[in-house]
Amino acid sequence: MPSTHSRRTLLRSCGLALGTGTAGCLGGFQNGDPSSDPDAPGDDATRKNESTARSTTASNGSTANDTATPRTTAEATLSPDVVSDEAAKERALAAEEAFLTERLGNASCLDNWGTYPTTAHKRATVVERTADGVRVEVSHPFSYSTRRTEADGASRAVYLVTADDARRVSGDTISPC
Repeated sequence: MPSTHSRRTLLRSCGLALGTGTAGCLGGFQNGDPSSDPDAPGDDATRKNESTARSTTASNGSTANDTATPRTTAEATLSPDVVSDEAAKERALAAEEAFLTERLGNASCLDNWGTYPTTAHKRATVVERTADGVRVEVSHPFSYSTRRTEADGASRAVYLVTADDARRVSGDTISPC
């Protein structure tokens, strides 16, 4: 029987391979809008306001995407009720993954960590729309190990999502050390 560490490494590798494989399928052409396809032809004047997203790799090999900047200034000034439920959920989950990546990545006591699903799955639910924005409850998986401990779980948080921002207003404190 393989050790838990080997199993976790295998799961992480499979998760990264699956995520990398599906990233090409999910990127670009979204909602049938060819203008959202980054590979679509266009001149520099058309592309100067494109969104930019960066992928960072943590010391353990897991990746996290920084929040993309809006394509145009008109999108940045939209009222909160224009943010769709799906967009709010996606942005809240991305923000929670960035939060976990920052907390776990800066924990010096950890030998290994990740934000891939092991025992829990990503979940996001719109719970309220207000003049301030869209409130989204999220649950995001994470795992970590030290010399003596291994943990798998899911964070729980509430985000306030607007056209400009996804702000964590409450949630679990993740402090493994």
